[in-house]
Amino acid sequence: MSTLEGRSYELVVAPLSEDQELNNLQTGLDLSALDVEFRVKKTLKPKPNTAHIKVWGLSRISRQYLQTTKKLTVRLAAGYAGENELLFLGETRSSYTQWGEKGDITTVIETGDSEKDMTAAGLSLTFGAQTTISQALKAVAASLPNQAPMSAVDKFMQPSEVEKLVDAFFGKHVFHPAGGAIDRQTTRYLSDLCRSAGLEWSIQNGTIIILEKDKPLAGKEIVIGPDSGMIGSPSVDRHGLLDVKSLIVPGLHPGAKIYVDAQGVKGNYRVESAEYLGNSSPSAKDWYVKMACSQL
Repeated sequence: MSTLEGRSYELVVAPLSEDQELNNLQTGLDLSALDVEFRVKKTLKPKPNTAHIKVWGLSRISRQYLQTTKKLTVRLAAGYAGENELLFLGETRSSYTQWGEKGDITTVIETGDSEKDMTAAGLSLTFGAQTTISQALKAVAASLPNQAPMSAVDKFMQPSEVEKLVDAFFGKHVFHPAGGAIDRQTTRYLSDLCRSAGLEWSIQNGTIIILEKDKPLAGKEIVIGPDSGMIGSPSVDRHGLLDVKSLIVPGLHPGAKIYVDAQGVKGNYRVESAEYLGNSSPSAKDWYVKMACSQL
C-alpha cells in the first residue's frame, strides 16, 4: 500500500487459476509503490464495469509478465490514510507499453469486471417440474463463471440475506408446471427473471448483487456535504439524476445510500453510477469520485 499526501492506494495484478476465486489473490505483482493514474467506471446496470489504469516505472520483466500471462486479475483500492475503498476487481482485457519523448515508460492496463463472462456466457440448464423460480434464478446466477452467486457488495448484505430477498419475491412458485430447459444467453435470462419480480442485478467486484428495484443497499447512510467530503456543488442532469463529486471515502459505490447536505439540495439518494479518478503525481489533483444519484 502506498500513501501520498494523505492519499493511499493498493494495486495488485495476479494470475487467476481455474479454481481460484477473484477475492483470493495469493500471488502476483504488487504495484502499489509505483506512480499510478486510474479511471474506474461502475454502474448498477447489468453491464461490465471498466477500469483504465496507467503505471509508471515497471521493469522489463514485469511488463512482459503483464503482456504474456493469461487470465490476470486486477485489484485496485484507493482512499485516504489507509482507509481504502475497493474500486475494482476484475480480469485484464489488455496490457501495453507506451514510451514518452523523455524516455519515460508507461504501462496501460485495460480491464472489465467479469466482462468476458457477461458477454459470452451461454446457458444450458434443465429444470424439473417442482423447481421453483427462486431455485431457477439461483442456478442461472451460479452459471456465470468465476462469480460468487447471489452475494452483495462489501459488508452491506450477506449472501443468505440476498437469497431471502429472492425467496420472498418468488416464494414457492414453480419455474414451469411441467419443468423445462433454458438455452440462451445467461445475462439476458437473469435480467428477465429479475425484471418480472421488480428486482435488478449487476456485478460489482466479481460478485453478483441483486436489489429491489430503485432501492439502496442495506447499511449505514453516508453523509455528503461541504464539511464531509463534497467537492464543488451538486447539480441535476437532463435525466433528472443528481451529479455530485466527493473525496474517495469508504462506502461510496453503486447502490450505496447517501444523504446530500448542501445549499439548495438536501435529501436521501441512491448512487446509480460512480466514476473514480485518481493520479498519484504530487502535482495532480485527481483523487475523487463523481456520482450520478437518484432521489429516494
